[in-house]
Amino acid sequence: MDTTIEVWNAGISGADPFYEYRLFKDKLLKYQPDLAVLVLNSTDIHEVTVRGGFERFMPDTTVRYNPEPWFVPLYAHSILVRRLVHDCFHYNISLSKSADAEKEAKVANGKLFEVIDSFRTVCNEKNIQLLFVSHAFGGELAGNLPYEMLPMMGYCRTNKIPFVDTRQKFIDYGIDSSNWQNIQWPIDGHYNNRGYNYLAKSISTEVLQKISPLIDSLVAKNKSLLR
Repeated sequence: MDTTIEVWNAGISGADPFYEYRLFKDKLLKYQPDLAVLVLNSTDIHEVTVRGGFERFMPDTTVRYNPEPWFVPLYAHSILVRRLVHDCFHYNISLSKSADAEKEAKVANGKLFEVIDSFRTVCNEKNIQLLFVSHAFGGELAGNLPYEMLPMMGYCRTNKIPFVDTRQKFIDYGIDSSNWQNIQWPIDGHYNNRGYNYLAKSISTEVLQKISPLIDSLVAKNKSLLR
């Protein structure tokens, strides 16, 4: 009895939802997936601020990001320049003025809503189930960083788009300000094995609920073939 389920990790390091959408639509749809899971986190907001949204894709197939500040070549090669840029001239990690951060985050979130709608549209057209996952960082779990995914989750909730809030899941599992360091590497902040295990556990219930009808269908199909 063949009830094989294939899982593809199609994510690309350093990509963002707009690149993932193009990858999904241009190259992955031909494989006729049944479920697509897209993980988003606060870095996507900053990357959209720098790269832009769909407007980055030029008609000649090249990519053009938002204009960068004039000091970027110096910033790339000098720690001193970076210190001046951030501490003296008050630029944030997206190399925008900190005073403009709130406005730019609002614009970036609007673009993220656009790509969420684009994923939803193509998945509806192809009868593909869709699940968004809000990936929380350690500082967001500890409460010393704002949880920048709240607008995205609010948009999904309002528009009845399935999503998983991993921050709440992690809190339910007992991860809080006293032990969040145990789930990530101390230097780069990425999850360690324990953190990724919690992430997988956080989304497993939703994924299993979505693929259960598919498994039931495969079982029924194979049973009919055996008769």
